[in-house]
Amino acid sequence: MHPVTKSLFAEIIGTFMLTAVVMLGILNPQFGVPVPVLAAITLGTLVFTIGKVSGAHVNPAVTIGLMSVGKIGFLKGGGYIVCQFLGAVLAMELVGRLAMPMPDLPADLSELTYLGEILATAVFTFGIASVVYNPKSSDIASSVIIGSSLLLGIVFSLLGSNGILNPAVAFALNSFTLPYLVGPIIGGLVGFNTYKFLFAEVQETNNS
Repeated sequence: MHPVTKSLFAEIIGTFMLTAVVMLGILNPQFGVPVPVLAAITLGTLVFTIGKVSGAHVNPAVTIGLMSVGKIGFLKGGGYIVCQFLGAVLAMELVGRLAMPMPDLPADLSELTYLGEILATAVFTFGIASVVYNPKSSDIASSVIIGSSLLLGIVFSLLGSNGILNPAVAFALNSFTLPYLVGPIIGGLVGFNTYKFLFAEVQETNNS
C-alpha cells in the first residue's frame, strides 16, 4: 500500500477512535473517568500508534495549523481533513446505532464560546508544535506531551466553551456551529505560528 494511502487510512481510524471515545464518555458518565481525560489518553495512544504513519493529526484544526507552517502540503492536508470528517461520521453512525442518542449539547454563539475554543486550541497546538519542531523526541515523550497539551487546552476552554477543540468531533456531537468550526481553526493557526515565531529556530538549531 502506498505510504500516502496508509496515512489517510490512519487518519480515518484515529479520528474514528477519538470521536467514539468522546461520545461514549459523554453517554456513560458512570464510567468514572472524565471525558477530557479519556480524550487525552486516547490522543496520546494514537500519537504512539499511528504517529509514525500519519502524524496522528485526527483534527482538521491541527492539519490546517500544520499546513500554515509548511509541515504538510495543501493537497495532502486536504485529504487528511476529508478523512478526519469521514472517521468522525463513522463513529457517529456506530455509536448512534449501538448506543443511546447523543444528548443536545449547548451551542452558545457568544464571544466567550469563540474565545474559549480559540485559546484552548492555541494552547493545545502550541504543545504539539514543540514536538513537531523537535524530531528527536521519543515516541513516549511525544505521546505524553501531546495528550497533556490537549488536557491543558480543555482546561482553558472552561472560560466559555464546551472544550471540543476539534471540528470533526464537533460535527459528530451535533455541535458543528461557527464557534466550534472557526474557533479551533483560528486557535490552531495561533498556536503553531506563535511557537514557530518564538522557538522553532532555536529548537531546530539545538537538534542539528
